[in-house]
Formats: sequence, structure tokens, C-alpha cells
Amino acid sequence: MSGHEWDISEWIEQALERPEADRPSFIENAPSHIAHDLRNALSSYIQASAYLDGLARDLHLPSATTVTTPHLHLVGSDLAHFRILDHIGDGGMGAVYRAEDTRLGRTVALKLLTGVDAPGRERFLREAQSASALDHPNICTIYEIGEDDGNAWIAMACYEGNTLRALIDRGPLDVESAMDIAQQAACGLSAAHARGIVHRDIKPENLMVLPDGRLVILDFGLAKGAAHATMTQIGTVMGTAAYMSPEQASGQPVDHRTDIWSLGSVFYEMLAGERPFPGAYPQAILYGIMNTDPEPLSGRRSGLPLQLVEIVDRMLQKAPGDRFSNLQEMMDAVAAVRSRAAARSEVRGRVAAEPAGAEPAGAEPAGAEPAAAGDGAPAAGDPGVLHLLCVDDEPELELLMQQRFRRKIRAGEWKFTFALDGQDALNKLEEHPETGVILTDLNMPRMDGLTLLSRLAALERPLRTVVVSAYGDLEKIRTAMNRGAFDFVTKPIDFKDLETTIDKAATDLDAYRRALRGQNQAVSIHQELDVARRIQDATMPISFPRNTFGFSSPAGEINSTFYDAFDVAGDRVGLILGEVRGRSVTSTLLLAMGQTFLKGLIQQGIELSRAVQMLNQMLFADDLPSLSLQLVAAIVDPATGVVNVINAGHQEPWILGASGHVDMIGAGGPPIWQATDGAWSVQTATLEAGDALILCSGGCARVPDTGGQPFSVERLAATLRETTDARPTALIRSVLRAASEHRGSAPQREDLTLVAMQREA
Repeated sequence: MSGHEWDISEWIEQALERPEADRPSFIENAPSHIAHDLRNALSSYIQASAYLDGLARDLHLPSATTVTTPHLHLVGSDLAHFRILDHIGDGGMGAVYRAEDTRLGRTVALKLLTGVDAPGRERFLREAQSASALDHPNICTIYEIGEDDGNAWIAMACYEGNTLRALIDRGPLDVESAMDIAQQAACGLSAAHARGIVHRDIKPENLMVLPDGRLVILDFGLAKGAAHATMTQIGTVMGTAAYMSPEQASGQPVDHRTDIWSLGSVFYEMLAGERPFPGAYPQAILYGIMNTDPEPLSGRRSGLPLQLVEIVDRMLQKAPGDRFSNLQEMMDAVAAVRSRAAARSEVRGRVAAEPAGAEPAGAEPAGAEPAAAGDGAPAAGDPGVLHLLCVDDEPELELLMQQRFRRKIRAGEWKFTFALDGQDALNKLEEHPETGVILTDLNMPRMDGLTLLSRLAALERPLRTVVVSAYGDLEKIRTAMNRGAFDFVTKPIDFKDLETTIDKAATDLDAYRRALRGQNQAVSIHQELDVARRIQDATMPISFPRNTFGFSSPAGEINSTFYDAFDVAGDRVGLILGEVRGRSVTSTLLLAMGQTFLKGLIQQGIELSRAVQMLNQMLFADDLPSLSLQLVAAIVDPATGVVNVINAGHQEPWILGASGHVDMIGAGGPPIWQATDGAWSVQTATLEAGDALILCSGGCARVPDTGGQPFSVERLAATLRETTDARPTALIRSVLRAASEHRGSAPQREDLTLVAMQREA
């Protein structure tokens, strides 16, 4: 946050501490450069106070901050068929108790509303009706609703776990946990939105994390059916101030995108450990939500994936139309970040685990037919075995299946795994990727068979699912077939019919796998390109040190350049950029190895010229045919501004001075492999405060226009000279824009890659 904004914040707090009559004279004595903003801010605060008063009136509370006093005297008493055990807490519409359902012998969370007028009771019951319409593993389960002696109550599932608030209070969450929780919350909210229900009160206190990691959304007390928006008075503000969307805070109509904003605020807080819009007063928080941007998440926590920062930024856009249009888009974006992180982790793990000279992991024996990637073929050592997963909440079915099919099990033809419900089945599938045929009931707790079928379809794995359910479930069976079930048998089970159905499913699955292998072999060229792309995805930088940035605009699916910026021992920063001719798996591997080796050598503290010599020896010991690597590397000391640069046949780096002058750091040695050791020397320059260092790929200067004229080094220097904003992101954006304008409608034939750093003023 800028100093200017801090000045306003301090003056606002002082103004609010004064009587209202004294504020005009106080504003007049404020510095002239903030007086106007201060006057507008105080006006917004008054407006925000009115919103909070409206919230209190709508909740039928004495004030916006007062919550109904817990009815502790009810502990130990009976209400309807519930025995109240202890007081858990208070929600927006009433006290919550732990209670025993004496009819069913289970523990429930009993939410009770007492002493509230008819409109309040109507709203309370509307909350229950909204939530009870939802059946999803990430949404709190509503058992029943009732009234007793004028007290309205809701009986809900009672969960053991921690609220997300309790977890955040311990400090920022690790990135993987934050992404997992955000995805689960989005999954539950997406199901609610599909039913026309908007939560409107998403906050850490309303998100419960269970011991098994499952997240449950609590308290749909402010939920509003999108088709009944007129039920809420215009101007009334719902929700908790810190997590309100701008349209919600200003009393405007809201839709499902208000939940996207609130979840974005929670996501930000999980990663940063602080709310995006802090403030000592509710009015100050609402003013920030409606008028200011949060401090960039990358400034609150270093090392976050850039794509993840962009996701949270998009969720927190002021205008609803600038956010994700729905939460499925957001979940897909987070899944892509997680997938990329997993790919990087796998690459690192294989490199670390593979000793020199060892056969690559997963290598096929000589003469063996390669299994297609992702074709679900049985694991090595289990040839000819059919792996089945049986999903049913009746424990005796496991014994029955093992007894009826004992001959096939003993002969090693079939191998069973058992799960009690859909969620358990998904977990078992992760543990047993060799599974081919699934037998599932439809009526199960937590996740039923229909939901399981939908989740299986999203896995994109070759599976055949047979529904095993009662004859009376024919309507559900029809739905199951529409969701991808291969076949069905009815209960009571005719095991001869079941065996025939399983054999038929296995035959169909085997035919599909053979066809898939043939298809994969037919498109081997495309697979090679995909391998190259995935190698690049796994090695591309996902975060940068402070005051650095890099970007690449490839000319095709496969990039011929690499770039990175990273921390080096001694509080220094390393920048590297390199390129190789060609777009094949071989050239991609050369790029990936060059980037990985050079970065590792620099981070180990090896001097630049020695690092390049070692890289030459490692990469070209056996004279790779027709390949060379051009690169430039720099190490910057932000404290002194000293820059050490080494250049191996690459475009020279630039220094953009704070005064507007542009200098090129002189030419270096030849490309790697074209010279012997000692051909490369280190050159030194100095960055003054505010100066920027820019590394550009050769393609940036060679971009041709429609007439074939290149952009040129001179135009590149002029573009840098004309750029008034020396921040790395602004510099890179300026060069790419100028190159694009020069190119016009001509095709892009070379990659445009840049990495830059600015020394703080």
C-alpha cells in the first residue's frame, strides 16, 4: 500500500475518534493533498454505517455487533425429541447446541431460535429450507426442521473438526492445503448455485475442516434463492463485513458471483494469513472493499505460483462481470495449478531418486508392447487379473462376494477391493489404479452411486461400472445408465447373471484398452510434441523474487527458449535466459537440462565462468549433433547494484537507467559447444537506484513486419528509452506491445522471451 493511502487511513481513524461536530474543522486542517479524499472517505463511512444498521434490523438484533445471548439454561433440558447436551456457539440467527436425538440415538447440532418475532422466524425457517434442498459432501447435512413451544429449530449433522478460522489463526496455510480447501468450498457452492441458492456469508467461521480433510460449508443463514431476490429489502446488507462483495456491501442486487468474491477473500487470507481488506472499524473495511485494491498477494507471501495469484486477483475483481463466470471455471484453474505443481514435483522426485546409469523409471523390458499412457492397464506382476471395486454400505456383501466368487479369486483371475460409499470408492481408486470394473449400489451415505458415477466420468479413466441395486430403483437405474453406467443387475442378486455381466464388462474394457493403445501408437508424433510441452511446463518458473519478472510468448506449441529468476546465496538474485534452434523433444531436453544445470550451479555458489564451462562439459561431452545453446546469465546484488554478466553467443542484456538512458552490456563469448574452456569471461556493470536490467531473446530484435523488415536492436533500445515505467512487468509489456505493433498481421516466427529486474529506488 502506498504512503498516500496510509496517510488517509491514519487521518480517517483520527477523524472517527472526534465528535461529528468537530470533523469539518479537523478536515480543513488536513494536508491539502488528502483533504478531498478524506472528505469522500468519511462520507462513505457514514453510508457504510447505514448499511450495517440495516443488517442489524434485518437480523432483528439490537445492533450490528450484538449476538443473541446463549441460552445456557437449556443445557440438560429436552426440546421435542432432543436432549440438549451443551452449548456450541451462536450463529447469525440463533444459538447452536450439541444434542442427542433420542429417537435415532445420534448426536446432532441443534440450531435454536427463541424470542424472535414472526419475520425473524420466517427467515430462520427459510434458511433451513434453502440448506435442506442441498445434498452434497461439502455442504452441512440438514436432518429435520421443527417448532416446539414457539421455538423454531433445525437439526443438523454435528461435525468434529476445526473451523478454517482456527486454522488460519495459527498462520498462513501451506499452498497445497489452501488450494484443496478452496476447491472443496467451490465444489459445494457450485452445487448450491446450480439449485439457484446463493450462500452470501462465506467466511472462515462458516467453513469446517474435518479430521479426514473434507471441508463442510456451514450456515446457509443468509442464503437467498436467485428466483426470490425481492424477498430482501433494497439497501439491506447481509453477511460479514470483511468478506462482503462490493455489490453486497453497497446494497445492490447480488447473484452467485458474490460467493466467488467472498471465497476469493477467504482464499487470499489462507495464503497471506491476513484479510485482503483489513480495518479497525466495519465502516473502514467496507470503504476498502468498495474503493481500494488489496495489497498484491505476491507482496504478502513470496514464492506463490503466479497463476494462483492471478486466480485470487480475478475472484476479487470489483465488477462481478470481471470475475470467473462460475465456480467451475475457478476450480478448473486451480486444478491446472495443482497439476503443474505435481508435475514439477514428479520431475524433481525422479531426478533425485534415479542414480547415475540407472534404467529410467517405468522402462519396458526389451520386446514388450508399451502400454499407452493413462490406458489403465493392469500393474506389472498382475497380467490377466481383473481388478474389481465393489461399493456398497452393506458389510455382509463383502463376505458374500468373496464366498460366491472364491474360485476365481483363488485362481488369480479376479481380485476384489471393497468400499462402503462413493467417497470411499474414490479414495480406493487412487490407491488401486489398476481397477477396471466397478460394482456399485445407488443408495449409500456420504456419496451415493449417482454422484459417484458423475465423479468417475470426470476422472477420464477407462472404467466399466455395473450398478447393483434394488428392482424398485429402476428410475435411478435409468439415470445411472444416462450417467455412464455400463450395465446393471438387480437385488436380490442373481450371481450367475452378475458373473456374466462382469465378464461382458471386462471384455468391453479390454477391447477399449487395445483400441486406445493402437490410437496412441498411431499418433506418436503428437505424443512426442506433448512430451516436449510437458517437459517445458514442468521446468517453467512459477514464481519470481521481489522486483523481478519474466514472460515468454512462444511462436508455437513448443518453446525454443527458457528463462528464470531466482534467489542466490548472499541475498543476491540470478537471472538466466537461453535459446536453442529447433522444436523437438531433443532440443526441449537440451533447454530443460541447460536451465536446470545452470540454475543449480549458480545457486551452489559456483562462479559464472566456471558454471558455463561445467555446463559445456556436461551437455556436450559426446558432441550432440547439430545443436548449440546460446545463453546469458546475470547475478545482481540489490544492496550494491553490482551486476556480473556472462554471455555465450546471446543477445546482449540492457540497462535502463532511472534517468532514461539505455546501455548495452558488451558482447561475450561464442555459443556453448563452439569453444573450449576459458572462452567465456564475466563482465561487470552497476545498477543505480531505480535502474533496471533486461534480458531479451534474439527474436525480440528480429521480429519482421509484413514487408520482412526486422524490428532491430535500435528499435528495441528506443522502446526501452521511451518506457517511463521501469518496473519489470511494465518494461516487458512495453517491449511486447511495440514488437506486436511492428509485426502487424505478419505471423510470429520466433519466441519473444524477456526477464527483467529493477533495483529498488
